[in-house]
Amino acid sequence: LPKILAARNWQDAVELLRSYDLVVVPWEEERGQSLKSVLREHPKRCERVALVIGPEGGLTEEEVSELKKLGALTVSLGRNILRTETAAVAALSMIVYELREKYDAKGSHLHPGVQGKPI
Repeated sequence: LPKILAARNWQDAVELLRSYDLVVVPWEEERGQSLKSVLREHPKRCERVALVIGPEGGLTEEEVSELKKLGALTVSLGRNILRTETAAVAALSMIVYELREKYDAKGSHLHPGVQGKPI
């Protein structure tokens, strides 16, 4: 199950993200890659996944640039722009669904390290 921690200030959150195998950032400006494609293209990086959901109004270009410097991948959740609380639930559901298929194929359970952390 996804683990959700308390909100953090920006710099603490960015520092925490360094410990994850894969950091995904749903961003309304992303047109090229979906969350599904990123999870499927980077299966070895899916042991510990961090999900960065921005506030209402979205992340700034500077914030996204800082996350990309850490190796975060921006993704699209589809054509519609979702509210913050809806985006978090939708993205976590997509991650659990995609990774469950991966782990079910191996005959194991979903890895408990799959985590979503709001910042």
